[in-house]
Amino acid sequence: MNPTPFNDAEAIIEPFWDPQLSGLKQWTIRPGKKHGLSVSQNWCWVNFEWARRPARGSALTMTRRFNIACSSYDQAVISVMPPEQSVLTIILDTDRGTRTFRSKPAGTRKQEHTIPLHGAQIIRRITLSLDAGRDGVACGWINWIGLQHRAALRRHEALWDRFDARWDRYLEPPAFKPSFTPAYGLLINQTELTAIRRRHDRHLARYKTSPWLEIARRAGTVEPETRIRDFVNFWSDTRYCRERDHGNELLIRGPQIAFAGLLLKDPGLLRLGARYAMSLGMCANWDDGMICRFPGSTFEHRSFVQSLCVEEISLKKQINDLQIEIHGPKHSKAPDALGWSQADTARLLQETPANLSKDLKLASAMEQFPEIGLDKCKNKSDALKMLNSIGRQLTNSVKSEQFTKEMGTTNKIFKRLYDAYIVGDCFKTLSQMPNNTMDFIEIDPPYAMDLHSKKADSVMLGYNEIEVKEYAEFMVKLFSECYRILRPDSWLVCWFAMDPWFFPISEWLKGTGFKMNTLPGMWLKPNGQTMQPESQFANCYEPFFYCRKGQPKFNKAGRANVFEFTPMPPSQKIHPTQRPLPLMVELFSTFCRPGQQAYIPFLGSGVSLMASHTCQVSSFGNDLTREF
Repeated sequence: MNPTPFNDAEAIIEPFWDPQLSGLKQWTIRPGKKHGLSVSQNWCWVNFEWARRPARGSALTMTRRFNIACSSYDQAVISVMPPEQSVLTIILDTDRGTRTFRSKPAGTRKQEHTIPLHGAQIIRRITLSLDAGRDGVACGWINWIGLQHRAALRRHEALWDRFDARWDRYLEPPAFKPSFTPAYGLLINQTELTAIRRRHDRHLARYKTSPWLEIARRAGTVEPETRIRDFVNFWSDTRYCRERDHGNELLIRGPQIAFAGLLLKDPGLLRLGARYAMSLGMCANWDDGMICRFPGSTFEHRSFVQSLCVEEISLKKQINDLQIEIHGPKHSKAPDALGWSQADTARLLQETPANLSKDLKLASAMEQFPEIGLDKCKNKSDALKMLNSIGRQLTNSVKSEQFTKEMGTTNKIFKRLYDAYIVGDCFKTLSQMPNNTMDFIEIDPPYAMDLHSKKADSVMLGYNEIEVKEYAEFMVKLFSECYRILRPDSWLVCWFAMDPWFFPISEWLKGTGFKMNTLPGMWLKPNGQTMQPESQFANCYEPFFYCRKGQPKFNKAGRANVFEFTPMPPSQKIHPTQRPLPLMVELFSTFCRPGQQAYIPFLGSGVSLMASHTCQVSSFGNDLTREF
């Protein structure tokens, strides 16, 4: 039996939280009928309870034989919620002898206990015992048993220490003076903010204080950057998160601080709220803990948040529809007008009209178009992004209707590729994409070189380049966004110009979180090109870095890093940097499996779309123009 890793330093050997994967039936539990012992598999843990403290011995003793290879780890770990004042004993029988741990009397919170393995290679048996700390009824649960490597865990946790309060290149400097007006009116518009400021001023004049002043007073006690982790605690609920993440909340205080800064016109508070938002965005997974994304698990805690959102907006729509049915629709905005409107529903539910309007829009879309899958989105924000994106795609499809008619309705493949070519800025598309959604990204960015002077071809018309002074900011932003949308254990390929961008590109990729071999992949061409044959060798290759988020594997294991393909003849090119289709098919088939999803931020001629389709990889991407 081998442990199942869930990060670079830890693995699970007993997933008690998952009823299907749990091995509870293989554990031998010492009978405890006399003291009312009960042990059962719950939907998210193994539950135990007893009615009274036994006259002698442990209240609970359970044993299971294993044959677990543990040489890659140096300690075992158990997540348990023991009854207050109880004492847990853990005995590991290993190939190097017995390892024993005995805890202190338990408190009122869930605990993680570690047991050093001292060089053990195999764990043969695990025994857990709980001694009751007091008489009377007691209960608790066991979440899981796992393994850790302490040094690797320290390196893993150091991944989240990249940011400080400055947020260079991400936020305006502290000296920046904001306008304190809502930019988009998504959460609150200027009219609503003005009304709340008046109410706050009246409250302050009467009571000499306010809750928002208290929030401002306590705001600086926590540095949000210290709370960037693998996962995000949604509430103060500690049942599913790690012990090291207890109290590590980012969701609650950030919006409160941001609104306090907006209300009080305090630039420091407003910037602190933005730091909370950035810290939240840098967390790898917006879930409670690793059990939500454990490989092969049937436990889907993520669906909780989805179902809560779906239920909430559906209820709002039902309330709005029922009130209109009772009172009739309102046809006038006059205060004494008869009937019912969305504004009346907003007042009834104590919501802003803007928020209610979005929720009703989502509810109607889910009702009319269930096949879209809006209810599968992680939260309402992602569902709105998907809905708006679909709206834009429909607009684009109207524009391309004439083209589609000319191609013929039977040419479905061509139409699908055409629709996957999104004309527009890739950063706009990236900003609308949820985290952890893509399996592969192929980047062929501008090289910050004057290609117009190097290539006199007519294909240069419409080609967009980046200024050298803007290139670093452009590429770091691009790599950060791509890292965010990639799923764990995914690949990114980035083409680049060896001179002068080899070292900068590699450092920018590493700085945004990617792991990589600095030795790049190479497209080898039989014949090279040079503008100065008298003094420079012909360039016969083009390099690309291949980078990892997590620990992905090649689809073609053992392949060499050289891809030898003949370039496109200049007369057949429709784009200045167009690569041959066979090369791109080989590239996609090396990094992607059929059925995966790919994003291509710089589509150019669209050859990558055709290559991905050939490899049965679903893909889409951007370019600023459809000229090519």
